[in-house]
Amino acid sequence: MPDTKISQLPVATVVNDADVVVLNQGGVTKQAARSLVKGAGTVTSVVAGTGLTGGTITGSGTIAVSYGTTAGTAAQGNDSRLSDSRTPSGAAGGDLGGTYPNPTINTVPIAKGGTGQTTAAAALTALGGAASAVVQVFTSSGTWTKPAGAKSVYVVVIAGGGGGGSGRASASGTAAGGGGGGGGAARTLTTIDAAFLGATETVTVGAGGLGANARAVGQDGLAGGSGTASSFGLWASASQGGGGGAGTTTTGGSAGAQGSRGLFAGAAGGLASAAFGVGGNGNASNACPSGGAGGGVTAGAPGTASTGGTGGFQFLYNGGAQSATPVNTAGGSVPANLPYGGAGGGGGNANASAAANAGGNGGDYGAGGGGGGGSQGFTSGAGGNGGNGIVVVTTYF
Repeated sequence: MPDTKISQLPVATVVNDADVVVLNQGGVTKQAARSLVKGAGTVTSVVAGTGLTGGTITGSGTIAVSYGTTAGTAAQGNDSRLSDSRTPSGAAGGDLGGTYPNPTINTVPIAKGGTGQTTAAAALTALGGAASAVVQVFTSSGTWTKPAGAKSVYVVVIAGGGGGGSGRASASGTAAGGGGGGGGAARTLTTIDAAFLGATETVTVGAGGLGANARAVGQDGLAGGSGTASSFGLWASASQGGGGGAGTTTTGGSAGAQGSRGLFAGAAGGLASAAFGVGGNGNASNACPSGGAGGGVTAGAPGTASTGGTGGFQFLYNGGAQSATPVNTAGGSVPANLPYGGAGGGGGNANASAAANAGGNGGDYGAGGGGGGGSQGFTSGAGGNGGNGIVVVTTYF
């Protein structure tokens, strides 16, 4: 039906009040059939849906929000659940892997601020090889693998120090020589162009020589064991310190040989007294110092027992502020993984009325052990062990 203006409507004569709508147009009141007025109608009921209360309304009434903590209810603004800390769960996504609450970090691409790599060396290469380095420490033999992007390699190699010799254990009235001190190992440092190196290089780490065992009455002392050499492939090596000599009834033990092959030679061990007196001191070194010799006992009943010699110290570490190792004392080690020589072990004191003292162990890395003291009528002193070697490889990118 086309739109009809109210002014065009005919005047109704008999109508039902329910079918009439009273309208005011320009101050003039008119009546029109309800069916002809658009938008007109009657609400007969209001139903309350989910989360609402108060319905169904067929007359007058109020619809309200249903608040609560169960399904089908609404949360109020001060609901404590809106601020609680909740532990997440489920699978992680994006740059995270694994599951919550403990996801892992996936490889992050460079475009997102990462490196796109899973190892430190590869990451450095991906970022352009900024001036950085990777340090690998070998305290036992193994294999070095060249990292990707390596430009040069700086290597420090220290061999094992020699063990101290043991003293003679003589019968009462007979002279007894002390054991000789173990020699210090050599130390080498060099820089190598990484292009010359293989994909892998064999690393050999030398062990310290064992100190000689103590001896029973009537037995000469024993020589200490030599250390073993250390090397990095065919590119760098250092030779070991030799073991100290044995004490006898005729002389004190000989000095352990120095580690002579390397950029810095080690120190020769302390020489035990041929006259059965005070043991010779260990020697200092730029590489690895040596152990002191054990003291001897002169002939006589009882004979005169002498002290051992002090252990040598290292010139370079800590600005040379090292001191000789006291007798009967182990040489100090440098901090772990620091490629410098330790201190030599002190020589053991002789004794004519009880068992003699053992020589002190050489410190890590590469120092010689002290020689054991001679004795008269009792067990002699054992030699101290030599310090172990180390190889440290620093790769630059």
